[in-house]
Order: sequence, then structure tokens, then C-alpha cells
Amino acid sequence: MMKQLFALGLAAVLSSAFATEGEHQHPSPTPTKATESVWTCSMHPQIRMPRPGKCPICHMDLIPLKSDAAGRHSAVPMLTLSPYAEKLAEVRTAKVERKFVPAELFLNGRIDYDESSIADIALRFPGRIDKLYINYTGVRVHQGEHMAKVFSPDLAVMQTEYLLEIRKSDQESLRESVRNKILSWGFTPEQIAEIEKRGVVVSQLTINAPIDGTVIEKNVVEGQYFDKETRLFRIADLSRLWLILDVYEMDLPLIHYGQEVEFRTDATPGETLRGVISYVGPVLDPKTRTVPVRINLANPDGRLKPGMFARATVRAVLDEHGKIIDDRLAGKWISPMHPEIIRDQPGKCPVCGMDLVPAESLGFSTTPSAKAHPPLVIPATAPLLTGKRAVVYVRTAPGKYEGRTVELGPRTGDFYPVRSGLAGGEEVVTSGTMKIDSAMQIAGLPSMTSPENFAAQPMKMDMPKTASLDDVFRAVLAVHAPLVKGDAGAAATKLAAVRKAVEALPADAKRQELLATLPETLPADIGGLRAVYGKLAEVLYRRSEEPGFDKQALKLHRFHCPMALGGKGGYWFQDSAKLENPYFGAAMLQCGEEK
Repeated sequence: MMKQLFALGLAAVLSSAFATEGEHQHPSPTPTKATESVWTCSMHPQIRMPRPGKCPICHMDLIPLKSDAAGRHSAVPMLTLSPYAEKLAEVRTAKVERKFVPAELFLNGRIDYDESSIADIALRFPGRIDKLYINYTGVRVHQGEHMAKVFSPDLAVMQTEYLLEIRKSDQESLRESVRNKILSWGFTPEQIAEIEKRGVVVSQLTINAPIDGTVIEKNVVEGQYFDKETRLFRIADLSRLWLILDVYEMDLPLIHYGQEVEFRTDATPGETLRGVISYVGPVLDPKTRTVPVRINLANPDGRLKPGMFARATVRAVLDEHGKIIDDRLAGKWISPMHPEIIRDQPGKCPVCGMDLVPAESLGFSTTPSAKAHPPLVIPATAPLLTGKRAVVYVRTAPGKYEGRTVELGPRTGDFYPVRSGLAGGEEVVTSGTMKIDSAMQIAGLPSMTSPENFAAQPMKMDMPKTASLDDVFRAVLAVHAPLVKGDAGAAATKLAAVRKAVEALPADAKRQELLATLPETLPADIGGLRAVYGKLAEVLYRRSEEPGFDKQALKLHRFHCPMALGGKGGYWFQDSAKLENPYFGAAMLQCGEEK
């Protein structure tokens, strides 16, 4: 607020300076009735009065609204500054130019199982565990190794039916059908051959590992009875893993299938690992405003473990059409399921057998960087962003500045690509923009706050929504559930998403206060995560008490527990009125009260 008051106050001074300089250089025309009939406030330019007086808001003296000689505003908003006024406003400009601008995204993620390399062992009949060869989780197994021996009366019935069928049937197709049926019950071809050779039935079956991998779940013990379709074991091949990254919607234009990603983990200090994006989620999470992006990882030495956190970097360079330039993929053909498969010619993927597709169809530019046309860009400090449009001020001649609405693309580093509204070689204001805009308001000219007068044909703006404190609170609400459950991994992921939302806020002291509560490296234990959340919630509670904050719009419920955080007390936020204490979870779920 103080910055805005300073800008408006300085703009009032500038307006006076502009008028004074103009009087010395050009005789003013005789004021017309229209010129004298409108008065405004230098601090509140929305005030329009037909006669001199006091501002009804701040009680400052009104000043005459500046117009042209005919008492009309120009169709194009234009402001003239003397050299003295330009120096006073600290105006700096930069050329609109074409150049490739590299963009970097810094993302947080987690290592997870490769869902395609997980196998469950469940039987199609009830029974009892007679013998366990695998007694604990974490055991490495190879395909075909014994897992358990089970007993079931249903086994004898199935084998008897099978022997009767193959003895009475002389058609191989019927024999094969019956053989497939008993295979589906968990018998191996070797076990079926033994039954045929022996000619008698048994009531026990040895269960073998279906794949190479590690046992990550064991749900039975010796002597335990199990029901039909009960999952006895789960095996995962940890030589292949996934890295799941959370990408905010404003960053999605810089993400594409087949893109290379660099990442680091605490388990591999000083080492940069690499992977390729193999999947971009089709649905946005409405709470965190992120989309999951997956990278396939080879993990032959087992150094990476599911559940680890990772910090990733994605780099992209866009051409004039907004497509990512990747010389590695120019003119290439890619597998739609396995992006590491890249070929010079069309064909089949050797892994999944699917047809390869052109790289261009997946969002890449097929033009090599040496031949690609760079986009038209302006510095990120040039546009004034209103959430619905972007406004820039163009220096059309020495001392003359014209306001213009432009259409921008997604921000890339310290620049915005320009899609329409500017031409190469024009000069845009990069410093002093707000002072010029405030002077426009005081002079009654079209400005960022009065877009209805800005252009005869307003242009659309294709750019992300400006981040707000509401986005932070939405991310904070998502932390509540994993804290209640005591799920440290999920809670850390959600807290990392909160830090990302805070980092997207405008840089000021309040943003720094929030960031100070969120360490870049979060604790691994649930107690440490609850302590981090407590510090964050205390700051946010104060912010939610500020005038103008709409708790109802967010459906925000605020609670406090005096026993939390070692007796110091702790706040928390929920999107429902049902009290669930995140600091104690199930131990004292209802401890606390709504504030």
C-alpha cells in the first residue's frame, strides 16, 4: 500500500513537472469550458467532480483533469515527459527484439514404484498357508522361486476334473482349454505335466514368484487361512522406478513428452541424474493446482528407493510459435509409450510394438535451432499485469510514451514472448512504468486501471493467473489430511507444494516471512513435519485476520489446540467444520476448538 501511495504521490509531482515544462516550451491553448468542468484527486483518480473542492476519500484539494485542446482524451493514451520529468521518474527502456530465451523450471518430486513392474500373488480359491518360504518383506526373489505352499480341498476337485477332461477328450483344442483353466488357478506348466504323469491329485500347491523383484508386501503367516482373491504377496521390480514431479499449471507450456530432465536426491550428493518425461497427467489437481509428470528411471544398482524426494530441473527453449526446440528430436520418430526410443525413420517400438510417431506431433519443433525463428520478447519488468490483460508503455519519440495492450505468452526466465501488440525495434519502458501509469491516471488518460479507454480493439492476453495468498491457503488445506493420518511422505510432498505456492507470490516482506517457516529440506519424520506446519499455520493465521481476507470464499475453518507442539499450542486449517487434530492424529483427534 505504501508503495502505491508513493507512486501516486510521485506521479502527482511528475504531472506538475510535465505541465510546467510544457508551459515553458509550448503556449497552452485558452482553456475551454469542457477543460475546466472536470476535477479529480491526485491520490484517487477515480474521483470525478464538476467543480473544485475536496476529495471525499482523503480530503485533498482536487486538481483539474487534463484534456486536449478540444476537451477530449486522445484515442491512443499518450504522455509527454520533459528530460527533467524522465529523470525524476527514473525511466529506463529496452528494445523489443527477437531472441531465443532459455527457460528453467525447478520442480520437486518423489521416487515411486513403476506400476508396470508390480505383480500381485492372489489365488482363485480359498485355503491355508502350510509353508512360507518368504518370511519377511524386502526379500529379493527371482522368477520361478518358491514363495509358499498352500493347502485347499478345492485343489483336489480341480485336478480331478482336469484329469477326467483330458482322458475323455480326444480333441487337442478342448485339452488346451482345460489346461488354460487350471493354469489360471496358479499351477505352472511343469506342475500340470507332473499331474498328468502321476495321474493322482494332491491337496497342496507350491506358489512361485511370477517376476524378478523385491517383496514389498507379505500379508499372511504360516497356518493362516485366506479367502479367494486375497492378495498374499506383492512383488516390485526396483530396477525400474518412476520419478513423479508436480508441475504448476502456469509452467505446463514448458513441459512436453520426451523432454530431458535433470534431478538430484539426498542419497546421491553431488551427482546429477537424468531421465526423460514419459507421461504428462491429463487432469489438474484442484487443491494443489498441479499436474503430475512422470519420468522413467533405470535403477540397476538399487541406489534409488521409492519414497525418496528429488529436486529436478527442466530446461526449454521456445521458437516463435511457442514450440519447444530440441535438436535431439528434430526430424525424429518417438515411441508414444517409451520416449527413450528415438529413431530416424518410422517403425515399431521394440519394447511395446506400437507405431513410432513424429516428434512434431508431441509438441516439439522439427526445425533445428540453427534454422528456427526466435520469438519476439520483452523484459519481464516491462508489462503491468492486471490478471486479465497486459499493459506496456512504448517510447514512440523522445519524451513521448504511449500505453498499449499486448498479448503475451508464458514467461520464460526474465522475459515474456510477445504474440501481438508490439513490433521488433520498438522501445518499451522497463523501469518507472508504475509512475507513468499513475501519471496517466491523474491526468485522466487511459491507464492500467481504466482499460475501457485503452484501445478501440482490446486484445486478449494468454498468460497464467497472478499468484495470490488464496493459492497458498488452498495448498495448505491439502496438508491437513496426511498430517492427521501420520503419512510423512504425503505430508512432505504437500508442504513442498505449499513452498512452491509461496515462492510464486510477489516478492515482499510477508512472502519472506512465510518462506522462513518452510525449509527447503523438510524433516523426514511426522513430528518434524507437524512442527514445520505449526510455524507456517501461526503466520497464516495472522494473515487470515487481516481486513479484506475472505475466509468464506475459501470455505476456510480455523482451529487451535492448546496442547499441540509440546504445550505451546498450534493452529491449523480445514475445509470442513469437522474437527480433526493434525498434531495428534488418532491419539487425540478431537482435541481443539474452532476459532
